[in-house]
Amino acid sequence: MGALRDGNEGRLAHHVDRLRHRSDLEREVESYRFEREPMGVPITESASAIRSLMLTRLVEVKLLVAPAKLDGLAVAEDEVEAAVGRTVDEVVARC
Repeated sequence: MGALRDGNEGRLAHHVDRLRHRSDLEREVESYRFEREPMGVPITESASAIRSLMLTRLVEVKLLVAPAKLDGLAVAEDEVEAAVGRTVDEVVARC
């Protein structure tokens, strides 16, 4: 994982811990906000609009994943871990 700057590892750890204890929808909403904060992107949507957008995104993902599972498509755990690591590095780099 890339180097974390100026104590951001604590902030990131806190965020990850909070996400572990939430529903899929709550995690998506929190991630939506977390992705924008470090970049200074203002959140102009209402809380209900964000929840609606994230719910739509979750449903779309579930609709894509279900047929893949039926077809026996799978992703190795090391590939998932590598992708997560890259994403975390990208988010931390923005902080």
